[in-house]
Amino acid sequence: MQNEDRENQFIWCDKHQAARLIGLSVTSIKRLRLAGEFLENIHYVKYSDFCIRYNAELLRDWVINRNTNRHTIAIENYLNSLLSNNQPKARRRKAD
Repeated sequence: MQNEDRENQFIWCDKHQAARLIGLSVTSIKRLRLAGEFLENIHYVKYSDFCIRYNAELLRDWVINRNTNRHTIAIENYLNSLLSNNQPKARRRKAD
């Protein structure tokens, strides 16, 4: 349950919502993405050339902590919260 709570805190938004969220223009968001300032599959996901969604929580953190190690920690926390990063528990063998 705790993992579900952490994963649900990450909300994905379109370029217009992302621009409003961090106070930049849609064009600036695109420039930052193309310049590599935003990392694919971390700050944004690309479903197609016309459908890109941005991670709202990481964008907020980027605004505050973009030039610090704290943003790297936020990225690590995000990645650790993904279900794909949860290691399955080893199964115990039944005693014969």
